[in-house]
Amino acid sequence: MYEELNRSINEPDIYIPKVGLMGLESFKEKIELFKKDLKEEGIIWDDSGYDLNLRKIEYPLKELQTYLTNPKQHRMDKEDALIFSEYIWLTFLGVYDDYKTDKSS
Repeated sequence: MYEELNRSINEPDIYIPKVGLMGLESFKEKIELFKKDLKEEGIIWDDSGYDLNLRKIEYPLKELQTYLTNPKQHRMDKEDALIFSEYIWLTFLGVYDDYKTDKSS
């Protein structure tokens, strides 16, 4: 997921952007499953800090998808794409860790 995305950004000649797009789609699916789990546990989605933090990564996800679809025509460069990739990964991990900590308390 994260690795495929970064490899396709770092080495587009070896790891075609399609590999990165597949990693990005896997990541989106993971986020949706997490949201579903929160709702099933009765966590009020719109009022939770989880919602706010996960919404923060929607823009970077869309921009990375656009970048991987056509990197030469996108306003981002490789370094921007790598920063966005790391941001979405670390933000998601932070939200997930908070959830696990809250759940065990």
